[in-house]
Amino acid sequence: MKKKIIFLSILIGGLFPFGVKAMTGNVAVSCDKTVLEVGQSANCKITGTSDEEVTALSFLLQSNDAITIHDVVTSSDWQGDGRDKNVALYTDENKKGTFAIATFKVTANKKGTGGLYTEKLLFANKDFQNVYLKDVSMHIQVKEKEQSTSPSVDTNKPSTGGSTSGNTTTNNTKVENPKTGVYTMGGVVLFSVVGLACVVLYKKSYFSKI
Repeated sequence: MKKKIIFLSILIGGLFPFGVKAMTGNVAVSCDKTVLEVGQSANCKITGTSDEEVTALSFLLQSNDAITIHDVVTSSDWQGDGRDKNVALYTDENKKGTFAIATFKVTANKKGTGGLYTEKLLFANKDFQNVYLKDVSMHIQVKEKEQSTSPSVDTNKPSTGGSTSGNTTTNNTKVENPKTGVYTMGGVVLFSVVGLACVVLYKKSYFSKI
């Protein structure tokens, strides 16, 4: 009777294992900028953590239309790739604790909130048992590109009539020399007096002959 009880205990223990701990882990996505202008880019990375050895992992890396993911490069510690943002990696040297997974870049497309997130996040332990983990996400704010402003030039400012070349200034304003005007007037008066004297002398000479 005692042997039957021991056998039943082992059987029940096999059917309903106690104290079995499932692997726990997650990934973290971070970028060196969380605010971008349209057209700007940020460098991002993905790291993972696990309390047990991880021999493989996979997930989809997604974004909304405010940003674009590109240049996904997986860590050299893994085999596999992140082609088409579908990250599928495995390793012969199981990972535990915190480990690098991949790097990538994002570029801002339009104003709004850029969303980065994972889908179907999965880790496989050393016994090749798959464990689905909670997907993660992060956000990047995208704002319009700032327009550069330059000082305005007043095109209606009246011209002084002068032109400057190098250190020499040329003034086109006409200035009459007052002395020249005086000399000219004096010459005209003198010419008139001499002419009149000649006429008077000619008349006297003419009438004296008659």
